[in-house]
Amino acid sequence: HIGHAYSTIAADVIARRHRLLGDDTFFLTGTDEHGQKVQRASLAAGVSPQEYADQVSASFRNLWKRMGITNDDYIRTTDERHKRGVQKLWRVLEERGAIYLSSYTGQYCVSDEAFVDVPVGAPCPTCGRITETITEENYFFKLSAYQERLINLIESGELHIQPETTKNEVLSFARGNIATGLNELVSARGNPEAMKAADDKLQIAHSAAGNPYVKGALKDLSISRTTFDWGIRVPTNPKHVIYVWLDALANYSTAIVSSRSRHTRYWRDWSSD
Repeated sequence: HIGHAYSTIAADVIARRHRLLGDDTFFLTGTDEHGQKVQRASLAAGVSPQEYADQVSASFRNLWKRMGITNDDYIRTTDERHKRGVQKLWRVLEERGAIYLSSYTGQYCVSDEAFVDVPVGAPCPTCGRITETITEENYFFKLSAYQERLINLIESGELHIQPETTKNEVLSFARGNIATGLNELVSARGNPEAMKAADDKLQIAHSAAGNPYVKGALKDLSISRTTFDWGIRVPTNPKHVIYVWLDALANYSTAIVSSRSRHTRYWRDWSSD
């Protein structure tokens, strides 16, 4: 539909401009093909998930050619080059202690491929479709361990997010809801002991810039599935498949690593395997 064309045309315009300016430019597009939603769609179509993905990916690839899109590469998340890169990313995260195995019960939106914080049987707040209750063993990424670092990087501008509205949205999510404790903090102002007691009670900390945030507001992220099998296998535990968004978002790295271009010099560490 027009939304797919719009985003790719916008990216093409940006890439063309940077090439004209003489900038080192690599324009990537492609298709994200794993996940429960794709598996169910293929069953409904009466074909295998791979056959279904082949058909859909080919239609997009042909459309971009027809429209004259100037992408340097086209990555499919079912490509072997992508699978190898994602499995290496997993091993690196595991070696660094950023992943742990646990179990989770929650409401899952199949359409968005995401757990959502809503009551049982409630609709997804993003798409409105009814969620499903899922209990499964998952690997989790320790996102909570990066809360303070992320806030400091964003507030300092070292991690640049634009537009400003999106930056504020991300910061609000990372900081958590501090509104409930503001009255207590305000009443304790001027009294260091009372302020410290209020901070400890409310689990409020302060960033390097002095802005308050709720410790623990950034939750660990589920990054594997065992209730379906259409995805990239976890290299150290093959009964798990890697969560589709960890898989799909890694395509920027896996495509550059495998591309026969000057850009591979940025990703030599990744291509060492």
